[in-house]
Amino acid sequence: MLVLGFGLAAVLAVLLLLMQAKLTILSVETAQLEKEHTQLEQRRDRLEIDYAVAFRPQRLDDYASDELGMVKPKQEQYIEMNNGNQAEHKTR
Repeated sequence: MLVLGFGLAAVLAVLLLLMQAKLTILSVETAQLEKEHTQLEQRRDRLEIDYAVAFRPQRLDDYASDELGMVKPKQEQYIEMNNGNQAEHKTR
């Protein structure tokens, strides 16, 4: 009976050691995931700022005029198509 008791204690000690090792591994993985999460949040914040800068109205106006050669109309301009499929340029 005493041998059975020692055997059971040994099995429980081994299980305790295995559980402790698993807990240590999970703790390390948790710390790594928390670090990655923080890095991803920081990247998201930088991307939100980059997006806001890239799509601010003045930057879009500058790109349209400098890169695409577009100009703002001085008057309201439109093209009217008549029945003969001929275009007439009109201003108001």
